Amino acid sequence: ALNKKTGETAWEVEPPKLDPSEQQMPGGFGGPGGRGGFGPGMFIAPQMLSQADKNGDQKLTSQEFSALADAWFDKLDADKAGKLSQDQFTEKLTDVLPPPQGLGPPGGGPPAGGQRAGGGRGFGPGRFIGPGIFTAADTDKDGSLSRAELKNTFEKWFADWDSDKSGSLTEDKLREGLNAALPRPNFGGPGGPGGGRGPGGPGGGRGPGGPGGFAGGNPSGSWSTPIVINAGGHDELIMNFPSRLAAYDPNTGKQLWLSKGLGATIYTTPLWGEGTLLAISSGMGNGNAIAVKPGGAGEVTESQRLWRLDRVKGAIGSGVIYEGHIYTISQDGFVECYELKTGKSLWQERLTGPGSRNSSWSSMLLADGKIFVPNQSGDVFVLRAGPKFEVLATNSVNEPTNASLAASDGDLFLRTDNRLWCFANVK
Repeated sequence: ALNKKTGETAWEVEPPKLDPSEQQMPGGFGGPGGRGGFGPGMFIAPQMLSQADKNGDQKLTSQEFSALADAWFDKLDADKAGKLSQDQFTEKLTDVLPPPQGLGPPGGGPPAGGQRAGGGRGFGPGRFIGPGIFTAADTDKDGSLSRAELKNTFEKWFADWDSDKSGSLTEDKLREGLNAALPRPNFGGPGGPGGGRGPGGPGGGRGPGGPGGFAGGNPSGSWSTPIVINAGGHDELIMNFPSRLAAYDPNTGKQLWLSKGLGATIYTTPLWGEGTLLAISSGMGNGNAIAVKPGGAGEVTESQRLWRLDRVKGAIGSGVIYEGHIYTISQDGFVECYELKTGKSLWQERLTGPGSRNSSWSSMLLADGKIFVPNQSGDVFVLRAGPKFEVLATNSVNEPTNASLAASDGDLFLRTDNRLWCFANVK
């Protein structure tokens, strides 16, 4: 905390320490041999499902999976050359896949504006996973990839991964199949995860266990913004840390309480409304969420927690609380509504606009009973904040953005890669 008059440091605290029992196993989610294991499937299975699942049933048919290969090639082969070199495929893969959930780009967070994250310049799947996909699909080994090769590879994968012959692939099947078909990505510098200065969180990729580091391949860190709330007649500064939601006295920095149960990667700001605090973590595949009553003392994991959810879609943008409901936007473009009291999911829908990227890094804006949220293509959705899903309007500026909308005196502002836009009612 800084003294706003002098700019001097008023107090500084370390993140709450983890108990040994809470240390995550090497290999990340599930550990070695865990469900799906640590591998490329953790990064891209949710995004592939999101893009190809046209009917929203959370599984893919052979036709949907084959159509995904066609859609990828259309975007990757923008020059219509009919073939792609490995360098072209790897560089452009970020155009069809958003950056992996639960991993921070270099420099301590999502890149600003519409700056690309991926390829050779940022932290995206192309750099780590692209070569493996290319090698698997380049069946004639001529150093180039055709549409037919990519499509045939997807069709073969579907037949191999649909082991129970159900005619569909779930996210689990996708994850396990990708992990078996592709080599494990190598992070950091020489020597693997954490070995030198590689992509990571704050500090640019420190060694294992450090902020933004990859302890056994598992990223952790917090890019969250703290908030100040009034609970029981006194102020509490609320902060999302890896694996912890904690409250501090904003004047002294004294820790008031903490709740365990979060994952190790945090992007979103804590939500506060109607007497409830909500914290959400991301992760390689999925995150989790905890709801807590403020105002406790010491460890309040059991005494103050209202509910906990596992397998919550990872998010970079923050949601909102309104009239007994929570609304969230996931990184891959799904909006979900929960009951505030119970955490029960009422609906989940994909926001699909005219642009090519339906993923979103933007936070929601609540105004006049409506929710405004952009996606990375610059499509802005207006939703009714209510227990039933309803899109009131979709407007597009056709410019990439990772920014959130801001409101002032009835006007809305949006920063894109190229411009600052202002939207106002005609008076």
